[in-house]
Amino acid sequence: MRAYDPIGMNDEAFWRKQETRLRHTLGQPCCALSGICSVLAGIPGRFCVVIHGERDCANCFLHQDGRAVDRFYCTALSELQVTAGQTAAPLQRCLELVVRERAPEVVFVLGSCLVEMIGDRFERVVDRVASAAGISMVALHTSGL
Repeated sequence: MRAYDPIGMNDEAFWRKQETRLRHTLGQPCCALSGICSVLAGIPGRFCVVIHGERDCANCFLHQDGRAVDRFYCTALSELQVTAGQTAAPLQRCLELVVRERAPEVVFVLGSCLVEMIGDRFERVVDRVASAAGISMVALHTSGL
């Protein structure tokens, strides 16, 4: 039995075709985080990238290519941290450690879908740490949403 489709736009066939096409790929083609990471991985310079989200977001781009892949870090948020709204402390600690250990000229902080869904205003933490450290940090909402 076919599902009721009031406007004649059943898209099941389309999505099945997309699943087949994308099987065995690392990232979704519409994810801004993945695209920006792929570009940043090939750029030389004294910068670091912090992916603010769950651990799997750090694997959503082709991280084996590029000159700067050793400059990528992730807050690796846990389910408990996200559901409890406790995402600021892991981000602050990650940024402080990156600044202390790597001394970059700039840090790019990329927000994932997960932090976007919970409305995390992580740019506040980024601004606070950047001000205290005296270096440039750029917070970007780069989710696929």
